[in-house]
Amino acid sequence: MSKKLVVIDLSNEFEIRIINVEVSKRVKIISGFLINYMESDNLYELISNRLVREGIIDLPAIVFPPRKLINKFLYTTPIIPEREIFKIVKRRLLKEKNIKEDIFINILKNGELFESNLKRLEILSLYSSKSFLESMLDSFKAYDIKVVRLYDEIQLMKIFMSNLKSSKDKKKANVLVEVVNGKININIFREEFWTFNREFVFKFDDSELNDDDFNRISVEINRTFQFFKQKYRMYSIEKVIIFGTDKRSEKIKEVLVDITGLNVNMMYELLNLKNYTLPSSVENREEFFNAFGLTLLAAEHFKNKNLKNILPVEYIEKGHFFQRIVGLSVSAAIIIFIMATFIFYMEGLKSDYKKQIKKLNDSYMNLSNDVAMIESIKKKRADYFVKTTFLNLPVKHSYVISDFIRKLSLISSDEVELIDLDMKLNGINLDFVLKGIIRSENNIRAQTVFLKFFNSLKEFENLSNVNSSNLNVSSNESGSSADIRTQNRNLEGSTKNVEMVFTISGMIEVE
Repeated sequence: MSKKLVVIDLSNEFEIRIINVEVSKRVKIISGFLINYMESDNLYELISNRLVREGIIDLPAIVFPPRKLINKFLYTTPIIPEREIFKIVKRRLLKEKNIKEDIFINILKNGELFESNLKRLEILSLYSSKSFLESMLDSFKAYDIKVVRLYDEIQLMKIFMSNLKSSKDKKKANVLVEVVNGKININIFREEFWTFNREFVFKFDDSELNDDDFNRISVEINRTFQFFKQKYRMYSIEKVIIFGTDKRSEKIKEVLVDITGLNVNMMYELLNLKNYTLPSSVENREEFFNAFGLTLLAAEHFKNKNLKNILPVEYIEKGHFFQRIVGLSVSAAIIIFIMATFIFYMEGLKSDYKKQIKKLNDSYMNLSNDVAMIESIKKKRADYFVKTTFLNLPVKHSYVISDFIRKLSLISSDEVELIDLDMKLNGINLDFVLKGIIRSENNIRAQTVFLKFFNSLKEFENLSNVNSSNLNVSSNESGSSADIRTQNRNLEGSTKNVEMVFTISGMIEVE
């Protein structure tokens, strides 16, 4: 099943790269364009206007945020669980960088290395100011641009490096050089793992390069390489790859060959071009691939589990807040109705029992001399007290049902739809049967979502005999009963190709 996407690259100042693609087994490029802007321009308005003009404003968007917005921090830790790593790295990052403001942090594993003969894990932290990042996302939202994924350019460079055969050789390093608007941005990778970044200006305009420019490039490149060799003495630089939109990239390639003596390639020479289909309007294929290489990799690998979406979870949850409030309000109204019905019914029973007790008291007074009758009346009174005890159970049941539904709403997600909840009394306890549907991209993802939901449910207090059954998986392509149930829903742009219908049963123990 194909997926239409827009990829927006804001990593470089004063230049926006946008591609409109349709992804299936191959990436079909429908259009691609560059937008140059000035500091006084509203870049979100520029993007929105272009997307509207192209008729693709409603497509989900993958965004590369501005390079200056995403900071990077390398740190090594013992090989421990990721949750503990996050705590350690966050604490160290805030201390070393003396950060006082709220930030978003994502951690990426950056390979293993040895320090003092001990194996340690190197962690690459991507962090950004919470206020700046939320301001960017709010601006996109204000101009109706639907950002679904946020990737840092380093993540796509890492995928590119992992696809290079040479990068799999141990103790080898490769250099990615991006040339844009008179600036050179250098990223060095040990094998496929990012090491450091350096950026410098070699020309303030778009004129031809002169001897001064060549000298500056030579000095800065040599300084960068020497820094790397001093820090990582066991690694040798094997290859340099150049990409970007600057028309002088080919000339800079010649300069790098002369000053480094290394293999220097343009990015399009190393991309697997068979994976992409270009529109006939593209005149220079090599120039296009060199400009849009990373954005194409983002489209091609957007389902790759190793490509981490750094869009903050808190921001996503904030967007769903209103929907959750509506859902909880509906649930609360249902619970109140059930409780009111239950209480009305039980009040009627209480009134009947009170009348019966009065009759028993009258009988007791009249038959006080009859021992057998007295013992019988005592037994009835004992039964009455047992019944009055059970009379209080419905209110307790109401609270138990209310709490159970509340907990269900907390562990539900956009991929889980609960369609039926049946409860029956079992003594003082409650037997329940819960039915639902999971919609996801594939069978494995659907099972993962179900297991997460099922395990969260099993952690509820006072539950026993929790079992799952009737796991039926179907594809949206052929239709299903769940399709009929949701046929009026707007599914435009959905990637949820699989539906899993599940049933969970168990008992709620009432204390």
